[in-house]
Amino acid sequence: MSQNQSQKNLLDKSISWVQERVTAKRFEHIRGVAQAGEYIASKLPLNLDKDKVALACWLHDSCKELKSSELVLEAKRLGLNPSKFEEENGHLLHGPVAAMTVKEKWDIKDKDILEGIAEHTLGRAPMSLFSQVIYLADALERSRPADFVMPIWSELGLIPYFESEDNSTLDISKEDAELNLARAMLKASDASIDHLIKVQKPIHPRAVDVRNYFLAKVKVQP
Repeated sequence: MSQNQSQKNLLDKSISWVQERVTAKRFEHIRGVAQAGEYIASKLPLNLDKDKVALACWLHDSCKELKSSELVLEAKRLGLNPSKFEEENGHLLHGPVAAMTVKEKWDIKDKDILEGIAEHTLGRAPMSLFSQVIYLADALERSRPADFVMPIWSELGLIPYFESEDNSTLDISKEDAELNLARAMLKASDASIDHLIKVQKPIHPRAVDVRNYFLAKVKVQP
């Protein structure tokens, strides 16, 4: 069996497995994230494996609907050593738990895929281009409010995936594509933190670190 066929078989199995674990509404969100991720990876010249992006997107919320208490228990079973903050806000563990769960279930060992799944909620500093695309795809799925997503799409230099029929790669350098990605990450981080402040929810310290990391990356540019 070729590598491409093997990846397709794994993707098909994973999609079916995820569909059994989540509500229809959540599944449609996940489908949209996969569409957004493949679109960003296709449009920006980042040299990313689009099949790997798709797989990470389809699996990113596979543990989203576990209860917070279950996520904490699973995190400990899987050796993740959650912090006190994460134990008190167990829903934040759904990405790391999902990464370890699919590693255990599907024997997925690819670092990009596992990190992309684990980091899609809070990000990480530093953060790979691959993980940035998964993070942004989750933020830009079509059910998100327009006033939240449109400034992020603008920083990427793209129109939304659900409004575009053109999948040709943008005629920009890889360096410019990486800068667009960093600007979009900063915009998404700012918007997410602003939302948490408005609804008076706690902010994970790593979310602040990620925001500051991308602020520094953007500010060093001419």
